Amino acid sequence: MLRCLLLVLFATLHLAAAPAFQEVRDFKQEDGSSFSARLQGDEYLNWIETSDEEILLFNKQSKQYEYATIKEGKLLPSGQKFAPASQNKKSAPLGKSIQKKELLELWKKKRRDAHENRRPE
Repeated sequence: MLRCLLLVLFATLHLAAAPAFQEVRDFKQEDGSSFSARLQGDEYLNWIETSDEEILLFNKQSKQYEYATIKEGKLLPSGQKFAPASQNKKSAPLGKSIQKKELLELWKKKRRDAHENRRPE
């Protein structure tokens, strides 16, 4: 019985955090168009990244994949639908696009905050 308990305890300790499935997959927009990209991140922060390093999020309200933006320390959909460069002459969003460095800093902060909130005081 003790062995079984230790085995379960050991197994659950390794299930704390898991990275997103990072293989290239197809995403479909509400209008039927599609594009290929990778899921990135983990349970603290996650996003979709194209081969051109465009950072995207799914907007539940518009039901489409949009360029992401960082506002008040949060990664949010920008309201501008993503269209691959082959479908749209200007692929960059109207506003400032997210720099990879900004995104990684936000991700580190989210992970650090989550770990600090888990610690008993």
